[in-house]
Amino acid sequence: MRIVQICQWYIPELGYQEYSLAETWTRMGHEVLSIAGTQMFPRGAYPAGELAERRRKVPSGRSEESGTDVWRLPSLELRVRSLLSHRLESVVLDFEPETVLVHGVTSPNAVRMARLARKSQHPFRLVCDDHLIGSNMQVGVAGKLFYNAFRRFVTSRLIRSVDMFAPISQETREILAEYCGIPQEMTTVVPLGVNLRRFQRNENERQAVRKQLDIEPDEVLLIYAGKLNPSKQTAVLIDAALSALKGHPDVRVLVIGSGESKYVEDQKHRVREAGLERRVNWMPLQPNADLPRYFSAADVGIWPGTESMAVLEAAASELPVVCMGSPYYRERFGDGAALLFEGFDDMARQIERLVSDPELRRSTGRRARTAMEEIGWDRVAARYLDG
Repeated sequence: MRIVQICQWYIPELGYQEYSLAETWTRMGHEVLSIAGTQMFPRGAYPAGELAERRRKVPSGRSEESGTDVWRLPSLELRVRSLLSHRLESVVLDFEPETVLVHGVTSPNAVRMARLARKSQHPFRLVCDDHLIGSNMQVGVAGKLFYNAFRRFVTSRLIRSVDMFAPISQETREILAEYCGIPQEMTTVVPLGVNLRRFQRNENERQAVRKQLDIEPDEVLLIYAGKLNPSKQTAVLIDAALSALKGHPDVRVLVIGSGESKYVEDQKHRVREAGLERRVNWMPLQPNADLPRYFSAADVGIWPGTESMAVLEAAASELPVVCMGSPYYRERFGDGAALLFEGFDDMARQIERLVSDPELRRSTGRRARTAMEEIGWDRVAARYLDG
């Protein structure tokens, strides 16, 4: 099958959905073209200190990126949405796809593909996925105006042309219905997937990383990986880590990620003030391909803030995870596959349970892996093509 996916952002090194779908479909034998902008990532995606090391913009044109076929078009950023150049339609038609997947129901690219689907002499199946959840919606007056305008001027155009709306969760499905006017009977939940080949527990890597970090075999390692900022509740993470460190001399902490220098330095200062800096390791943001090593080395994962792909990847690595009890996580982690919390005190209790009980860590990790096997990328990628 010939497949085009139109991406808001395409960042192979981070292993996000867009790259994982392209890589999986290609491995399954499909011919896949990912179309993205020349801007590599949205404003605010990286702290200022890292921007000098990362290319914000790349040349337009077609090339191979991490084994996938990518066509970069000149682009503009519109409130974290990527508006691709006028050449988008011609690039799609020249490829003659059988399926076109547009990421983002509310992206300008979705409207353009809906129009193209109606006018094209080479029919294709049009799929729109969406990641809207409570934590990433536009809110306030601006949000209300945006969604009202979307329902009034855009929804009917999409409904006429889109063959499948694919929200990533039941929560997303309900948001699309309430705020965007997309009827639930027209939507099919297709969850975010996880790379089960990459993310799995590896005892050799566990020993190697723990030796590298000077962590004893009987010490319990807590880990966090992701952005370090208020939305990810980094300060709350440090509160929980300090509490665990003070109560358990056999606990160590590894924080992997990057954020604005002052914010991160404030958190490091709190650790130093507590006299616990020798038991906390800090590492910068790591490529997605390197994360399995650190998840294998750890004993408990803690994600106190907004939803993150890293949580699914840690769970696939048989790491017991403590994360907030949001609708999204409750949908992903049933039957004790993670320890979900409501508020700081509950989070601290869940961490204490895992730190103190090796068997609970093992059983929760096994259930986590089993839950993630239901959403491996092979299964998820196929669901976009089934309809």
